[in-house]
Amino acid sequence: MSACRAISSRPERFAGSQPEISGAAGIHHHELKQPLGVLKGYLIMLQDETLGKINTDMQREAILEMRNSVNMLNDMIMKYLQLSKIEAGRLVVEKKRFNLYEEPSSR
Repeated sequence: MSACRAISSRPERFAGSQPEISGAAGIHHHELKQPLGVLKGYLIMLQDETLGKINTDMQREAILEMRNSVNMLNDMIMKYLQLSKIEAGRLVVEKKRFNLYEEPSSR
């Protein structure tokens, strides 16, 4: 049984453990980011053919798919880190005036 199913099937069992899970989650997410960065670096080198020539379109597509997956996982980790900050009361909110009718500039 997966952890998600275990939690959803018996939420009362995990009700008091929310703060512990959140704090630990922040630590584990930071530990995941380092190997993801290494993996992303190698995938970029493979895609740029720094490590050798890509021989087939299938290899090129596989590398692109892996890079997309690494980026999605990295984004997910960043969202969980933000959530951990919110739960811990450490998220800094920057207030800024903006024109609601003006398109945002791409940065």
